[in-house]
Amino acid sequence: DNTLSLRDKVYGVRQRTVKAGEETSFFVEIPEEKRGVSGTGSYIVEIRNSGDGYAKEKFLYASAKYIDAFALELKAAAGQVTDAALAYEKLLPIVSNLQNRTIMISLGIDYDAFVGESTAVQQAAMNFLYGCQLGTMTEKEICEALGNSYLLAVYNTGVKKQALKAFVPMYFGVKADIVTAGLILDKMDASYSTVAAFDDAFTVNYGLETINTATVDTMADMLAVFYAETGECGEKINQIQSLQPLKAYKAYEYIVNTLQKTKLQSPQQLTGILAAGYQNATAGSGGSGTGGGGGASGGVKNQAPINGGSVSVPIGAETADTPVDTSKQIFTDLPIGHWAEESIKALKTKGIVNGTLEGAYEPERAVTREEFTKMLVLACEFTAEGDTTNFIDVDDNAWYAPYICAAVEHGIVNGISETFFGVGQNISRQDMAVMIKRALEKKSVTLSKVRDYNEFLDYREIAEYARTDVMALYEAGVVNGKGENEFDPVGAATRAEVAKIIYEALKGEM
Repeated sequence: DNTLSLRDKVYGVRQRTVKAGEETSFFVEIPEEKRGVSGTGSYIVEIRNSGDGYAKEKFLYASAKYIDAFALELKAAAGQVTDAALAYEKLLPIVSNLQNRTIMISLGIDYDAFVGESTAVQQAAMNFLYGCQLGTMTEKEICEALGNSYLLAVYNTGVKKQALKAFVPMYFGVKADIVTAGLILDKMDASYSTVAAFDDAFTVNYGLETINTATVDTMADMLAVFYAETGECGEKINQIQSLQPLKAYKAYEYIVNTLQKTKLQSPQQLTGILAAGYQNATAGSGGSGTGGGGGASGGVKNQAPINGGSVSVPIGAETADTPVDTSKQIFTDLPIGHWAEESIKALKTKGIVNGTLEGAYEPERAVTREEFTKMLVLACEFTAEGDTTNFIDVDDNAWYAPYICAAVEHGIVNGISETFFGVGQNISRQDMAVMIKRALEKKSVTLSKVRDYNEFLDYREIAEYARTDVMALYEAGVVNGKGENEFDPVGAATRAEVAKIIYEALKGEM
């Protein structure tokens, strides 16, 4: 705004010291108004360093006040519509108003593309929007309905991939990558009468596609998520998961081998394959037994997953809490009264930790860097936008890949070098402390001091980059010393220690 001085125009400045190759992020809050000028409008972000590095990007922003007013205007107009034929007449002037361009773009809708659409597409979009019953919706739901209605109108004209890619970014990175989404759209119908019907169809077909690409070790998780999100095939999925572990693993092997020859096209086809897998696993066995333990542990290689307890789900998917009987021994090698028992039970309930094939927890086993990353990411409920990293030793198709992606994107972890993550290496106690402290900061969790810092005898052995974090976690009662007041910074963290520390750090958030 030209009425503002240069000092007023520069809204926020942040300065941060980072190492070469290190990623950083910052947040600047934009107010509703500043000196009587609306916060809605065009902004420029500039990033500079002490050398010649310089980046500049322009973006449009609409504050919540103006977005809500826009949604309420749509709701009021919809209340004046008595039939679908009037929806175009009453709603289009609001959506296509040039003054609302910034709001539309802030909502992820290409305003310029919308106003350039044919009358048929615009009319269909307004009819879909009217059919969403705006009078019963919140402002946020109305804005989502507008974007989805536009998507549906364009999609029904036959421009499938362009519609999904251009108008509903939420489907990419969260629900599917572009290539997978293209495969899914090719299987879907060319016309849907409601946004809900479109989304249901996409969810089902996406679930089938993930099952098509699942491995024996991930099949249990994929099926559990598919049932949770679609409600399909539940009887057959539960039937297999009720088997003894080795029999369930045999069923998953049969399913994977079948899908390598015949790809899923429908839930009905999946039901048949699941039934055949169950029959193959139980043939000549005289029935099935129930499995014990928890879900598959990603860190246990070449071992059949356990089913019947909590399951660990792909990054970004919701995990339903699984009740744990706290009066019974939950793992064969974890006696009642163990110093980490409460923490392990709590994390097992959340699907964050699991057992081994024999129903053991292995509390004294060292935890690898990728195993700890998965546990921390699940505990913090971090999600990943991308699906690759720059680390040479990270297999993008491995079970740990999405968790490392999420941790890197949120600034929680660095590799042991710029090119290596350190897959297979045990997580050190000092690196564990650093990652937990970063995760707490990312979640805006403030640690309360409960005791004074009693400097460890091996303080000088703690890497300089970890000393402040170790001290903060100690003062908050999250970490303790070992033996004669030593921290053992480069020693490997055990499964019991990791569970205890993650729980103590995040129990207020869980």
